[in-house]
Amino acid sequence: MVLSLRLLKACSRSDSKTPYAAALASFAVATLALLAAILLLQNDLGWGLPTVLILNPGPNLCTCQEAKAELPILESGVGVQTLASEVQKVHPALQPLLESPPWNSSLVIVPAVYHDWDAGWPEWTEEFAVHVYQRTNASAPNYCENRAFESAVYLKFIVDYYHNLPDLTAFVHSDPPSHRRDIFTWLRCLRPNSTYSALNVHWLNHWHVDRPLEILGKSKFPTGACQVPRIEACFRRFAAIFGKDLSAEPGGKVEPSFYASNQFVISRDVILRHPLRVYQEAYKLIGLEDRCVEGPIDPRENWALGKGNYCLQEPPREWLEEGFESKIVQAMTMEYLNHYVFEVEELDGKPYTDEHYCKQFLSSEQCPGSPCEQKARA
Repeated sequence: MVLSLRLLKACSRSDSKTPYAAALASFAVATLALLAAILLLQNDLGWGLPTVLILNPGPNLCTCQEAKAELPILESGVGVQTLASEVQKVHPALQPLLESPPWNSSLVIVPAVYHDWDAGWPEWTEEFAVHVYQRTNASAPNYCENRAFESAVYLKFIVDYYHNLPDLTAFVHSDPPSHRRDIFTWLRCLRPNSTYSALNVHWLNHWHVDRPLEILGKSKFPTGACQVPRIEACFRRFAAIFGKDLSAEPGGKVEPSFYASNQFVISRDVILRHPLRVYQEAYKLIGLEDRCVEGPIDPRENWALGKGNYCLQEPPREWLEEGFESKIVQAMTMEYLNHYVFEVEELDGKPYTDEHYCKQFLSSEQCPGSPCEQKARA
């Protein structure tokens, strides 16, 4: 269902031709705002009618000479994506509606799910606020392409809710405890002012870009060494979208250090360090494009092809059909680099200390099971 609000601007100038214009405009806006609230409420309650709220600047009810403020068309699938300053330009009656987030919790968990929950949602979803994308029906609501494993889902959520993010978002796999058995205890113990933390303790030190081939490619992609320059090129292209270099000099070796599994919690403020267009470009690169990198690669800007002496070949068609690009090149990019592009750690990160855990989580005295003051163990 699409609800269109044509915003009516009351005129207080003496040249008004309609003496009741101001009162009529206020009544019209208040009525439409109430209708919008009802429709958005039915969407939040899951009554099955996705609502899109469109705000359009409408004609004045009087002939004021002053120019109307130009307002963009704003759309959102669940809430309303806008800024408080834009609301003030329209009418104060709309401000509470437009500022109200679609979340009933300061923490929202975004799991990457494919067919994993076909038999039913896991019990932990009854405790936490959860936002789930489906990846099988492009014509149905909440669709995200089944590319790049969990990374596409993470970026899709940021793009969709950039102007209406929850205080904290936990990006996780479909079965989060399989990577961190007490992950939900950690999430219960988060501080309200937490900024960013990996939700795993498996540390990967100085991992070069050929490591995904060792882990995922031995069976399906046994001769993957000739694809290492392509993987590095994708890493560099992804980082460049965020204004980041992956080596001190052009063509230097790329060896990130980070926590494995690509599960982390991040605050709204950290996400907003980059403008929306950056996340849109990143999502397009690894979540929508069939190939991250095509064409020739300059060996002067690629360590694997230049100094590393790796070969470069076009991946066989059967590899692409098996998902080589999506499951390895695009998927691993964000796992290796999320800590760096979000500007929370250096590329060559360091394992967390007690100081980090106690800055992000309540103490174990306040919240039993917290990683604060009892250093996390595998």
